[in-house]
Amino acid sequence: MSPQAESEKTVSPAPKSRTRGYVMLGVKILVATVALTWLSRSKSLDFGTMKVLLERPALLAVDLAVWMFAGIFLSSLRWRILLTLADAHPPFLRVLRYQLIALFFNVVVPGNIGGDVLKAYYIARAEAPEKKPTILLLVLVDRLVGLAGLIGVATVAVALHGDVLARNPQTKPLVFTVLLLALGAFGGPVVLSLLMRLAGKPLDRLSSGPGKFSQLLAQLTKSVRLVSRRPLVLLAAVLVSMGIHGSAFALFATLTTQINGVAPDYAALAAIFPIGMLSLILPISPAGVGVGHVAFAELFKLIGVDGGATIFNVYLVGQIAPAMLGSIPYVLEKRTMPTPENVE
Repeated sequence: MSPQAESEKTVSPAPKSRTRGYVMLGVKILVATVALTWLSRSKSLDFGTMKVLLERPALLAVDLAVWMFAGIFLSSLRWRILLTLADAHPPFLRVLRYQLIALFFNVVVPGNIGGDVLKAYYIARAEAPEKKPTILLLVLVDRLVGLAGLIGVATVAVALHGDVLARNPQTKPLVFTVLLLALGAFGGPVVLSLLMRLAGKPLDRLSSGPGKFSQLLAQLTKSVRLVSRRPLVLLAAVLVSMGIHGSAFALFATLTTQINGVAPDYAALAAIFPIGMLSLILPISPAGVGVGHVAFAELFKLIGVDGGATIFNVYLVGQIAPAMLGSIPYVLEKRTMPTPENVE
């Protein structure tokens, strides 16, 4: 085979990968469109309510304050804390700038490369080369910590008001759901760490294969070993994550009160909010659009409150729209952004 033919053979998967990515994006957009159309036609979603943020400047100010405090400041602080696991100590202002870029990239630029991965590459290229694998691995740790923080907020709500929720036949299942999630989020890593120590070399052999399962297992194994070395760092990151989701819940509860005109049962709302947000993790629509709307519509019915999809819509748009500000540091970033081929 000629060198030219060999070269063509080597680069040929890239167009296929991009095509597959565009097809998946198209499918996700279709899912979101179908879900939103169904909710709108069934009168479960009122797009006209979006103007509430413009008609009430104080509410818009609260929305932007939560976005800046939770979405930018606390998220950057959590990432900065986790970076110490890789012995990386970038200036906090630089981490803030990359967090803005990450949010912009997640919302505006479609593709397979998430903004979290991009900000990790920006950080890694300013550090010693040997730190790069650990920094990239922290992307997974950061997402798991975010998930743990979300479940932690729900656990606190159930711990404070579980007796009230358990007396209501409609909300009683929420108590058990949250407790199971808490058991998995906080007890799971401990059990997993113990199993990894017992498995030893067999686990290393299983995670060293070329298959996707082996690669996923290898990433998970490395993540657990990484955070188990410094548990206090992990605890600090989880507490910050709980602050992020607690702030988000405060905004969501405020929107519920303002849009519906009456204060909801905050204990019940605190129990369903994390469950609804967990639906956004499902990679079947862009940014959880449509999927999250349906989830909150059904969860609100469970606690006897109307307008779940509408309230979530206002919340989602109010937190996504400011991400456009990330275009400023994105454009001003002097270094060349890694392409999908480079990232992979």
